[in-house]
Amino acid sequence: TKLYNEILDNIAADSNFKANMQKSMLFLVNNNYISMLPYLDETKKDTPLSLIFEAIVAKNNNLNNQVDVKIA
Repeated sequence: TKLYNEILDNIAADSNFKANMQKSMLFLVNNNYISMLPYLDETKKDTPLSLIFEAIVAKNNNLNNQVDVKIA
C-alpha cells in the first residue's frame, strides 16, 4: 500500500534509524519474510519480545533449528 511504502522509504532515508525490530515487523505485516532475516544477525538484548520475534522470523523462513537452539 501507499502508506506502507511511504514508511519504508522514510526509514531507508533516515540514516539514524535504529529500530530494526519495528522495520522487520512492517515486513511481517506484508508477508515479506526474507527481508526480515537481517534481524536474526543483529546484536540485541534478549528480551521476551525480541526472543519471540526471532522465533517468528526464523519459523517463517524455515529456520526451525535456529529457533530451537535460541529458545532452549
